[in-house]
Amino acid sequence: MELTLLFPGARYEYPDLRIIPIITTCSTETIGDDIEGTINKLNAQLKKDYPDRKVILVPVHTPSYKGSQVSGYNVGVHAIISSLAKKGEPTGKLNIITGWLNPGDVTEVKRILKEMNVPGNILLDTETFDAPTMPDKTSFAFGNTTIEEIADSANALGTIALCKYEGGSSAEFLQEKFKVPAILGPTPIGIKNTDIWLQNISKLTGKPIPESLVRERGKAIDAIAGLAHMFFANKKVAIYGDPDLVIGLAEFCLEVELEPVLMLLGDDNKACTKDPRIASWRSKQLVISKLSGMQTSGNWSAALQINPSKLTTCWIVILGCV
Repeated sequence: MELTLLFPGARYEYPDLRIIPIITTCSTETIGDDIEGTINKLNAQLKKDYPDRKVILVPVHTPSYKGSQVSGYNVGVHAIISSLAKKGEPTGKLNIITGWLNPGDVTEVKRILKEMNVPGNILLDTETFDAPTMPDKTSFAFGNTTIEEIADSANALGTIALCKYEGGSSAEFLQEKFKVPAILGPTPIGIKNTDIWLQNISKLTGKPIPESLVRERGKAIDAIAGLAHMFFANKKVAIYGDPDLVIGLAEFCLEVELEPVLMLLGDDNKACTKDPRIASWRSKQLVISKLSGMQTSGNWSAALQINPSKLTTCWIVILGCV
């Protein structure tokens, strides 16, 4: 590969460029191209041709015939963190691997950490992806997480991966290599899951859950008590999206008396159907099944059927990637 093809005008056109993921495809993986070897050659040429620049090249192995967009994201985040994480002085921060939370949820996560007086290292911070159109007509989305913050993930108090299947392997990597305690999920959707998340933050940091958040919890419970039975009770719901979001929303549906009757998990990762949360539903005589020959725009390969005989009428909650 010619460096000029990878960095056309790199000295002048992209003065702030610091990292480039090299993402493989099915043909690259099938042929067996030596991506790491190519990157080594490029690094040597970069050092020679651009001695005043430091650009990090990260190999990301994502053959399209393996996994899905869910596992692809998980692999991508793992590749970046494993390439950049470096042991140094303790930061006193808590790693939060956001997974596929939307930008508004990332904003709320940061607010709650601030409320608990917990300095967070948000991996990856997508808050600015919620880019509104401003009076001057500018609207641009960019990430907030820096290379230095990713490198410092190895020096944190602990790591909480908010989505087990979209970023969980990175938390496990930091625990195995750098002894950073890791907790995978659950995604803080609903009362129970948010309780667990706050307790995990307190456990890893030693910070108490403040009275302000306890009051917010109480208001949420009051709202559920006042509205659930009147508007939600016994309404049937079908949900499909990525596994963490679907499972979290299904648990929230149960809290507000909705009846999730069908859940489609947008991933072919068999570990999803072995998730402890789904295992607990099995104990309640719910049924896990595989759906074959589904014609959708995504890779929806696993389904959780709850009372399949009641599928005649239901609300549809559409989430995740297509």
